[in-house]
Amino acid sequence: MPDLKISELAVAGALDGNEAVPLVQATNTRRASARNVADLAINTEGLTVTGGGGITSKDLGTISAGTVTPDPAARPMQHYVNGGAHTLAPSATAGSYLLDITNGSGAGAITTTGWTKVAGSFDTTSGHAFRCYCSIGQAGSLLSVQAMQ
Repeated sequence: MPDLKISELAVAGALDGNEAVPLVQATNTRRASARNVADLAINTEGLTVTGGGGITSKDLGTISAGTVTPDPAARPMQHYVNGGAHTLAPSATAGSYLLDITNGSGAGAITTTGWTKVAGSFDTTSGHAFRCYCSIGQAGSLLSVQAMQ
């Protein structure tokens, strides 16, 4: 196969799995695997997902003060430990994610600010966990809180 510019590569027909093909980017020739090329095509509309993959939840650590503003662009699943009173706010980035919050031994009140709509509530009982659906879009931001016990 001749060297191709990324814009000239037909993703579906060029690769058959793990085969690496040469790609020309500016004046540099690089080799790319099917996974690299698939990563380049993620912004193409109308694609059908036929495979799957797991998600490693992003660990935001223990939050015990201040304001936490998870970024939906970071990962579609995130989690943290409530270690003290703090505020949960929406990101300025459009998107959605699941957020798991587990109350630690020093759990404090979680205040929500900046959300267009909040459904559900938190408590401060040690060991209690909450699953939050968070979305930010053209209509505003939604925080939906569900106790997991």
